[in-house]
Amino acid sequence: MKKILLSLLTTAILFSCAQNQSEEERFTYENDRIVDTETGDEYMVEDQDTYTVTHPDGEQETVTYEETPFYGTEAADEFLERYNTRLAERKETLLVEQKNKIKQARKERYAEYSDKELIEQFNQLHKDLAPYEQQMDIIAELVERGAVTEEEAVELMEVDEADINFDIDYDPEENAEEVPTP
Repeated sequence: MKKILLSLLTTAILFSCAQNQSEEERFTYENDRIVDTETGDEYMVEDQDTYTVTHPDGEQETVTYEETPFYGTEAADEFLERYNTRLAERKETLLVEQKNKIKQARKERYAEYSDKELIEQFNQLHKDLAPYEQQMDIIAELVERGAVTEEEAVELMEVDEADINFDIDYDPEENAEEVPTP
């Protein structure tokens, strides 16, 4: 009888230990998702406060962070910090790529013009009160070439320094009626 009680007690203890996984064992934290190894649910980050849960049967639902089983755990907080850091890095990378594309397009657009011709074109556009974006596009190219300093650009544009945007995205094809022929 002692052996039976002892084996039942041992089995109960082992069963309870196997069922109660620690938070570290239960959840797998990956790049943009958290997997619940106990239930098979996958939590995809939509934003910092919202997750899309995909259940093993394929059903999906949207839940808030507070509704998740890992809410408030240290590992989940670390996961969110890493996620936010990666998100900020991706945004910065995309911003740099976008700025480089703008500069490259501008460089190609004005490749056939000398600095002097661009300054003359800018002066005419400024005199004709052409749209800010069009004027700024030429000034930005002149600053990029080193023909005009940023301080001179403020004076030439006759605007506040805070209103200068050297990364303005100007597409002359979208504004074809505004672009004078040289």
